[in-house]
Amino acid sequence: MRRALVAGLATILSAMIVTPDTGNASSSTSHDLQLIRNQDPTLLAAMARQEALHPSAEILLGAAMRLPSDSGYAGIAYEADGVTVYYKGTLADEMAEAVATARHIAPVTVKVAAYSHAELAAAQAVLASAVAAGHVDIQAIGIRGDGSGLEVERIPAATRAQWDRQGRATTDATTVIAELRLAVPVSVTTATAPITRTSSRENDSPPWNGGGYFESYRGYEKRMNCTTGFGVFRGSQSYVLTAAHCMTAPDIAYNGHVFGCCYEQMGPVYVEDWRRDILLINARGFYWIFDGGPSSSITKTVHSWGYRVTNELLCTSGAASGVVCGDKTQSGGDWMIFGCDSDGDCFTMSNMAKAINVNGLTVGVKGDSGGPVFSLDRDGVRAKGTMSAVSGATALYYQDMDDIVSSLGATPRTA
Repeated sequence: MRRALVAGLATILSAMIVTPDTGNASSSTSHDLQLIRNQDPTLLAAMARQEALHPSAEILLGAAMRLPSDSGYAGIAYEADGVTVYYKGTLADEMAEAVATARHIAPVTVKVAAYSHAELAAAQAVLASAVAAGHVDIQAIGIRGDGSGLEVERIPAATRAQWDRQGRATTDATTVIAELRLAVPVSVTTATAPITRTSSRENDSPPWNGGGYFESYRGYEKRMNCTTGFGVFRGSQSYVLTAAHCMTAPDIAYNGHVFGCCYEQMGPVYVEDWRRDILLINARGFYWIFDGGPSSSITKTVHSWGYRVTNELLCTSGAASGVVCGDKTQSGGDWMIFGCDSDGDCFTMSNMAKAINVNGLTVGVKGDSGGPVFSLDRDGVRAKGTMSAVSGATALYYQDMDDIVSSLGATPRTA
């Protein structure tokens, strides 16, 4: 059986033996309130109902992925205990066949979309170019999954005031939108908090679990504290998924605290897509993720993986926060987010998904970046993405499996 603890630490961690699948361990962490099974019962019941809808949604999403880029497809959502397809115009033959098949599993409703995803993505790209060209007070642009238009999130008033004090010439979002004369509706809201990347359990061993703590170093210089994501296959080899802002070549990832009691080298960067904030560490990844709080040694098995669905209830497993559930995906996806970190390095992230915690819980803190985003699948989990950034306490931005698979050619390792 695979060891989940570093070999030389048996005497220190003898009370924390990992037990797969069952969610039990011989340590006191078996009573951890952050364990998946100890989440809000109402929330878990809703997630179980969505799990039953998942096979139907996957049929529809698979068909949508094969459609030409100029199709009328707009999005797919969980609504009214069923699955809804938003589509502009007449359903393509492949999508019509998928709807017929999916209806054998769960109720499927087709609703008319005003705009296709392709039309909205084109408008998003135009607006994003304007943001990149100057200091526009926009920190995120999203595509509505019902095909109704774009969502723009302005920087918080406090951030705008700070920019003004710094003498930064800032262009108002509404002015830019009006000048561009976009052919789609744009709704504008002002954020309550800026977007920050969630940059930072502690004694794992290869092949590596998702949700573990790691540090990246360039020589002796520490770069980041982050979280391991799902183990994935690319070709016949397994790797560890994480966020691209956690490290870049020639950085090396180490599990645990390098200048503490316990650490082990994982490996260097294998491949990355920095615009989508995803990266593979050249280290072997496993099909378990950590459950419970930051000190937990309990694991859950990754049984499957799936694409993004609007209104889906998700959980995350961050090394700093532990398991947090109740993150509800927002309409559509493919958000573009913009910001600058404390060092003044500015970033643009593309094709991000957004979720809001329905219970007002803090969705992530520094140290959680790269951690698994998942839904439930039987006694284990379904891989849905990788943590990337937060806005305030309750808004999570993550990269979904749609883009992880298409960009990196990597699929989660499952059992």
